[in-house]
Amino acid sequence: MGTTPSVAGVTAKFPGIVLIDPRENAPFAFTDLPLSVSVKTLYLMSGDYSIEGCQDKIACERKSCNDLYSTLGAASRRARFETELDRLSALVVGVVVVEATWDDVCFPPGGVGSWLPPAAVVRYITDYRKQYPRVDWRFVDGRRAAEIEVYSILLRFAEGQA
Repeated sequence: MGTTPSVAGVTAKFPGIVLIDPRENAPFAFTDLPLSVSVKTLYLMSGDYSIEGCQDKIACERKSCNDLYSTLGAASRRARFETELDRLSALVVGVVVVEATWDDVCFPPGGVGSWLPPAAVVRYITDYRKQYPRVDWRFVDGRRAAEIEVYSILLRFAEGQA
């Protein structure tokens, strides 16, 4: 495991506390990053990740490729996700971070847990981008890249609030 950089023995800290919703099934550890991150578990109104004191301004929703497919493939889960998109669109920064590249979403490797065809998933996402233009979608190559992406989004916001 790597270390967090320090200057004269003082560890550089993330400017705030990262909040993780306890309903998040696979929470990020936020380790081996440029800044040391303090985390707290707290029920969030929007997304899976936010910053303490800024929950009404920023949130990141994490989706694995399998979760994205199964969410969009079940009417009740899709309706719940659309409610989430409504809440994210009301924030200053609302982001969906997908642990897969756009190519992997369009042409999923075997084993994606849904009967939903890729063309339908692409259509849903395209429609959501039009319906919720304030919600940013980020497609990144894997779980670690998604963790770094969420960290970077939260950090940029936190630095702008300081």
